[in-house]
Amino acid sequence: MQFALDAITDAPAFVRNARMDILAANKLGLALHSEMYVNPVRPANYARFIFLDEERARRFFPDWELAANNMVAILRTEAGRDPFDRGLSDLVGELSTRSDEFRTRWAAHNVRRHYSGFKHFHHPVVGELRLLFEAMELSADTGLSLFIYPAEPGSPSADALRLLASWAATQEVAEQPQAAPTAGGRDRNRLAYGLGSRRPPRRLGRRPLPTAAVVVPVRRLPALSGSERLPASGSNSSARRNLSCETSLARSAAFCLSAASRCKRSASLSARAASAAARAASALRS
Repeated sequence: MQFALDAITDAPAFVRNARMDILAANKLGLALHSEMYVNPVRPANYARFIFLDEERARRFFPDWELAANNMVAILRTEAGRDPFDRGLSDLVGELSTRSDEFRTRWAAHNVRRHYSGFKHFHHPVVGELRLLFEAMELSADTGLSLFIYPAEPGSPSADALRLLASWAATQEVAEQPQAAPTAGGRDRNRLAYGLGSRRPPRRLGRRPLPTAAVVVPVRRLPALSGSERLPASGSNSSARRNLSCETSLARSAAFCLSAASRCKRSASLSARAASAAARAASALRS
């Protein structure tokens, strides 16, 4: 979907969900809504901008009252379409708690849904913008809509959009940092991996090769006697190292003696077996 948005170069274009989150946009779309991206919370949200950043929103929307009324009516319509949308319920609760303007309008129960018309903005860089708008729902992704804001050819707003595109080429607008509310997580993932996706693609890569377990037989050494144990931690460290070396040598010597004793016993058994074999051979000859 981002490729399709980027292919629209002469008009702002963006994808929005039912909670008024801007989920993806082309360069002109980001530049047009640059005032919304001043707030580090992502995704940028129309309703939060209008009611919780009211001073900046009143400059951006010359007819702020109309924008506020339309926004609440759209949210009321979306709430009626999906009353179990937890993210939308949380948004309405937040706005009702923090904004008297929103709370008053929400109580009016007005509804509105429009797919075309005119938009009037005052951008801090290029000034007045009077744009047409067209909206269409994305059939493959319920709840998401594509918006395009073209200017009338040859109008001052068309010149202002070209100036805005030049300005956007020199700016970096943070499109999707990681501090977004959890309610928009599903929609953000769908845009990140393709709007038609229902889950992130499986990450491909080489699996680590299994490591064969190597069992090394270890002979248990005899436990240290009381006299062989290291002194307490407060003793001199040099003495501790010397005693440790002496103990290791003593244990190695004991191990060697034990091995020699086993070899001696084996030699004795071999001699006895040879003697028995000789006696047996002598008996057979007689």
